Amino acid sequence: MPAALDIVLLESDEAALRALLHRENGSEAAAYVLFGSAVIAADPWSGQPRIRLVSHEVVPIAADEMISSSSWHVTWSTKGFMRLLGSAKQRGLVAGLVHTHPGH
Repeated sequence: MPAALDIVLLESDEAALRALLHRENGSEAAAYVLFGSAVIAADPWSGQPRIRLVSHEVVPIAADEMISSSSWHVTWSTKGFMRLLGSAKQRGLVAGLVHTHPGH
């Protein structure tokens, strides 16, 4: 059986994401999150394998990497994400992407 996946956002990271991703004009927005990971061979309640990702850092997408955004899309250059992947690998973290769909 494949491992279940849990994603845990620390309260401070959730607040940072909400502030960072809110757009008054209703357009979509995006940001990156770095997660620590724990591989759990047997969850104490279910006995099943589990992978738990816990937020470590919210990383904004640089303004100069944003290409366009509307209520139906968000587009940005992935140069910053490539740098983030290298940093995540060095730090033993997992890079993730968060984006909104405010009008849906």
